[in-house]
Amino acid sequence: MEAIKTFCITMAAALSFVLSVPLHAAEVKVLDDLDKTIHADAIKDRCSRYQQASLALQKSLDELNTDEEISSIFRINKVLAQVAQSEKMMARTSEELAELNGYLTVNKEKLVTNGLEMFLPLAKLNDVGYKGYEEALKAYLAAFNDMLEYSKSNMPALRVGRKAEMDAYDNLYSRYVAATDRQGEAYTRWSQFLLDFFQEYPLLRPYLEQKPKKEEMS
Repeated sequence: MEAIKTFCITMAAALSFVLSVPLHAAEVKVLDDLDKTIHADAIKDRCSRYQQASLALQKSLDELNTDEEISSIFRINKVLAQVAQSEKMMARTSEELAELNGYLTVNKEKLVTNGLEMFLPLAKLNDVGYKGYEEALKAYLAAFNDMLEYSKSNMPALRVGRKAEMDAYDNLYSRYVAATDRQGEAYTRWSQFLLDFFQEYPLLRPYLEQKPKKEEMS
């Protein structure tokens, strides 16, 4: 028992000595470099996730923008599923962008301390420009969904041209066209914002360019 007590006292003294020894400059630099690498990798990872989500969203929207006639229940169901997929991808894109912005906000002082202030402008992406595009896109998808659901539920009446159903459909179609126009205008403004952003911060372009992952290209 006395031997165990002596061993514990010796270990405590040794640990106290180790903790009291100051780190050498080289060791401090290694820790600083490690902290810098951790933050840089975290930002790059969030940028990559936002990239891929944005790319998936655009791909889903492109599949909606076809000239194929929607004149059957089968086709309507297919497009409704695509609308739902686009809504899911939009939510994911917004979540990834919000997560990137949150990381930059919470760790702002640490990023500056570690010489990573070049990444701070990325927070501008989650600003009014994107919010406007997001709201316009939500309205577009909602209007598209409403029109499709009505067409699906009233297909027989629409096929024979019954006035009440045709008038209701025309109203929904007008809303859809207006929402499509607003979404297109919002997308143009958002695209211009990104072009201006890349011109102002060219070093950030590689972290935001939409490049599909290898498995998506194969």
